[in-house]
Amino acid sequence: MGSKAVEDLIEASSDVHFSGFHLKNTDPSNSVAEQPTTSTTENIKQPFVIGVAGGAASGKTTVCDMIIEQLRDQRVVLVNQDSFYHNLKPDELKKVHEYNFDHPDAFDTEQLLSIMEKLKYGQAVDIPRYDFKSYKNDVSPARRVFLIFSLSIGPFTCVSGLLDADVRLARRIRRDTVEKGRDIGMVLDQIRGMHTLIRDAQTTKHDFVFYSDRLIRLVVEHGLGHLPFTEKQVNTPTGSVYTGVDFCKRLCGASVIRSGESMENALRACCKGIKIGKILIHREGDNGQQLIYEKLPSDISDRHVLLLDPILGTGNSAVEAISLLIKKGVPECNIIFLNLISAPQGIHVVCKRFPRVKIVTSEIEIGLNEDYRVIPGMGEFGDHELIKNAKYIATPGKGILAADESTGTIGKRLSSINVENIESNRQALRELLFTAPSALSYLSGVILFEETLYQNTSDGKPFVELLQDNNVVPGIKVDKGTVDLTGTNGETTTQGLDSLAARCQQYYKAGARFAKWRSVLKIGPTEPSELSIQQNAQGLARYAIICQENGLVPIVEPEILTDGSHDIDKCAAATETVLAAVYKALNDHHVLLEGTLLKPNMVTPGSDSPKVSAEVIAEHTVRALRRTVPPAVPGIVFLSGGQSEEEATVNLSAMNKLEVLKPWTLSFSFGRALQQSTLKTWAGKKENVEKAQAAFVARCKANSEATLGKYVGGAGGHLAAQSLYEQGYKY
Repeated sequence: MGSKAVEDLIEASSDVHFSGFHLKNTDPSNSVAEQPTTSTTENIKQPFVIGVAGGAASGKTTVCDMIIEQLRDQRVVLVNQDSFYHNLKPDELKKVHEYNFDHPDAFDTEQLLSIMEKLKYGQAVDIPRYDFKSYKNDVSPARRVFLIFSLSIGPFTCVSGLLDADVRLARRIRRDTVEKGRDIGMVLDQIRGMHTLIRDAQTTKHDFVFYSDRLIRLVVEHGLGHLPFTEKQVNTPTGSVYTGVDFCKRLCGASVIRSGESMENALRACCKGIKIGKILIHREGDNGQQLIYEKLPSDISDRHVLLLDPILGTGNSAVEAISLLIKKGVPECNIIFLNLISAPQGIHVVCKRFPRVKIVTSEIEIGLNEDYRVIPGMGEFGDHELIKNAKYIATPGKGILAADESTGTIGKRLSSINVENIESNRQALRELLFTAPSALSYLSGVILFEETLYQNTSDGKPFVELLQDNNVVPGIKVDKGTVDLTGTNGETTTQGLDSLAARCQQYYKAGARFAKWRSVLKIGPTEPSELSIQQNAQGLARYAIICQENGLVPIVEPEILTDGSHDIDKCAAATETVLAAVYKALNDHHVLLEGTLLKPNMVTPGSDSPKVSAEVIAEHTVRALRRTVPPAVPGIVFLSGGQSEEEATVNLSAMNKLEVLKPWTLSFSFGRALQQSTLKTWAGKKENVEKAQAAFVARCKANSEATLGKYVGGAGGHLAAQSLYEQGYKY
């Protein structure tokens, strides 16, 4: 059998059950009865029966055709359930598009059973042949001896209501439209597959997650059906005895992170308190077979294991994960591999290497593209979109405008120019920034406050659309500010985790694609304390994973305030300690680093210490980052930390001029350092808008040049040189 036939067999048999009954003396070469009879004479042979059953579009006919081809015998009759549809009446023909061909009553079950009864005793029969264009049947000449019976399970079992046949929608549409001549609209009217929703590029993130979860739950439940059961009797509240089954209690899950974690909730919903281990495997194209991390139950060798990974592509990661389980002592036959979609290549790789591993999937795809991605594929489980957005935001030559000031903070800014803190004035300032000619060409992202996320320009265009139309990614501030950390000397932690997941879902719907969370630490005689470091690191990590689970790239911001008289070396030491703790926490929470950005402080002396040159700041800052920030992080976007507009830009440019290896883009995420001279120039007056926008464009252009190490200084004049430092600065 050729490779194509093997792949076809894999596809055809993916969710089909086989059963065979082989009676004695059924050699095909033997003579067969020519007349109906129930006698037991020597020359009468009962038929050899092969039963093939499965849901609609599961591949029954394909399997039957392959069996017939392999038997190479003309005395084979195929009894297909599709041959036993009722002839449609004139009134039914008028509404054929509404006719449900999947309902049990659509079949002439009595005729089907009658023919089966005759075949059982070796009688010749006439098999109907249904015409799906005229919706009527005729008969085929009688044939005898071998019987292949293709049966949809729906009308013949009480469990049909528990199954979702629509998970095989793609194959079903091909079959019904090409082979049966049905109208595609009719097919879709009969069955609206959940797979269609998760494959549609227009499906929202929320709907994708919802319908994926439904399909995953079905896969998990079906997978559990392959576990061993024992009969068990229990006493009911009425005093009666009920005979049922007892579940296999030696069970655990193992998810291939990160995408496998999307299946964990469904498994926990079906198996309360189940242990779930983690396996992290490097996946890069088709050659990624490197085990990076594993944490599995110590007694896993004594358990059945449900291996979770929603997409089976090349099969390399699956082979690596299964190999690990077997090395841990898990018998191959005790592993059930659950996934949502599978490529034939991956199935072949796994089945060839581990023939006793069971694979449960909801759909077998066409194959893989040149990038080894499953096609036609579906929406992402987060990783691809997160990586793409993070990488784009970190584009060299671009940076982020932090326009996420809270209502109170922006009120202070407006009061400094004698402008009232009302919604219309806040909207006017942000419109001034977002519509400044060519300013957005220097930006890859804008961090918005919740109010701004839903605001429009004066002509009614949503700010989010305005940014997107100019290739700028909208972001959102999601923390709820700092609170005192009990047991410390005035240190703080950040609040806002309780409702974060729900808010992230809403922000994603509104168009946001990244988020920002600010943690604040300080330098003192004993600060930052270990409690403060760990508390804030854990908070940042928890925030980051929640954002990623809801489609948002998290900007991780552990800001060390410049307040104090410490020197630059002490700031460098504190920065390294804090960043090391943050990345330890991010890894502990399985945060995808490629889908994150870091927003740190620059390493500078304290506010009460003598200043140092930009070159010294650059050397200390880059060294601290090289010691602590993994190269997987695509970009580092600095906060200005109270520096003047000019200082922040000059220091950023000095870092990018350093001739040392910097595996990440070094860019900016400035608020005050991009807006201060613009705000002063505007002063709340319409006649100053054009000049204010020119000042803003100048700052954006200057910082764009700084990300490339090309800023020569002087942009913005005397306003850009004014210090923006505020002691104990709070948003």
